[in-house]
Amino acid sequence: MRGFSDRVALMCYLWTHLPLGSDIGGVTLLRRGDATPSRGFVSVRGAEVTIGSRTLRGSVLIMDDDNEWMSLSVADRESVVLLVADKVHTPKRPLPSGGDVDCIRLPLTQELERRYRDLTVSGSDYLCPDMLGAMEPTSLASIKTRLLIERLSDKCVHLRHIRHLAGGGDCDMAVAALFDTIMISNPENRKLFGELSTIIGHNRIISSLVCGDNESDKVAVEALLLGAAGFLSEASVAEADDYVYRLRAIFERLRKGYRLTPISYERWRRASYRDTSPALLIAQTAAILADIKPLYFRMCECDTMESLRGLFDRAPSEYWRDHYALGKRCEEVSTGHRITKDKTDRLLINFVLPFMFDRMKNDCTEDEDEASTVVEMFDMIDGERNSITGKYDTCIEVRSAFDSQALIQLDKRYCRERRCWQCPVGIRYLAQRQNRAM
Repeated sequence: MRGFSDRVALMCYLWTHLPLGSDIGGVTLLRRGDATPSRGFVSVRGAEVTIGSRTLRGSVLIMDDDNEWMSLSVADRESVVLLVADKVHTPKRPLPSGGDVDCIRLPLTQELERRYRDLTVSGSDYLCPDMLGAMEPTSLASIKTRLLIERLSDKCVHLRHIRHLAGGGDCDMAVAALFDTIMISNPENRKLFGELSTIIGHNRIISSLVCGDNESDKVAVEALLLGAAGFLSEASVAEADDYVYRLRAIFERLRKGYRLTPISYERWRRASYRDTSPALLIAQTAAILADIKPLYFRMCECDTMESLRGLFDRAPSEYWRDHYALGKRCEEVSTGHRITKDKTDRLLINFVLPFMFDRMKNDCTEDEDEASTVVEMFDMIDGERNSITGKYDTCIEVRSAFDSQALIQLDKRYCRERRCWQCPVGIRYLAQRQNRAM
């Protein structure tokens, strides 16, 4: 909601939260309408107000100075009443279609403006951590739940976008979303994973390879993914071994049969240690997908945290027990280089739980309680530690992903965008002196 001043934000706050029937600078609010922020002002469409003895229906423009009126488009100037914070040069403005519009100065108290500045200041005087830490447990839980649901809704929008890009099919969407999420901590390689998903037709080629033989299915899918990613090229493998030659032979048949064009190996951001090796992560991804039942249907069958974690508790082929990259040996790993718990948690937070939430919310056979179980599952995942949650360390215990995801939503969707007038924490702070603002 950037692009307009703090005063406009405060006017929007008053418009949004004052009781219907309240008088705002000579305008009586009858219906709020829907606020749409624009550059420098906010348009509230579908509003209803009274000015004196007149009842007016249509739009309200909220801005700092009525001189800005002339810079608006003709469509934006077809409005009912213009609320301005400080400067009213003329009480009437002509409408393009004839007649005029009322310009009203909205009184903002110094106390309300001061409290809003307190909210928007950054650094050591940042108020939100102390405010959240001082709340009663029930109030704090309510705000965190609201923030988490908002974050889930944002992630669901992203999943729908992925579904559209993947062609709209459920199985293709699941594969595309997995590829989009599994490398989420590395933006450069994440983009390449998205390209890789497109090259292999998401689930299309994979479904033609798996036959129910666990180990051979893993090898076939590894050949497809590593080959399409460019990791089987001559330049990518310094010391090719028998397994590399086997994968190359499989991929060559697939490349010709499906007319695949691999990604250039040089584009990958590579690492010399295990956890960030893209080749190992591709092999781990292959293990997740190498199943006769597509990932989408396996996710639909899960209803407990244990079953969700089981989706990713799969080791790559035997080759990776003592390799972290093709042709590069390491000490044998007892876990078989299964995907780590941290990566599993990341997949659950950013992909699987939003998928379940979206599915339950859109399924007419499910009720609200079913969808709320997804929210509760965030409490079963360890909280994330990063620069955002670190701001709250001294005031709030970030115990689970329920806490960390709520705080991340607060920071990304309200603090960074200076939407204190819409923020549940900011609203609570401003409401303590709302009566004085009138």
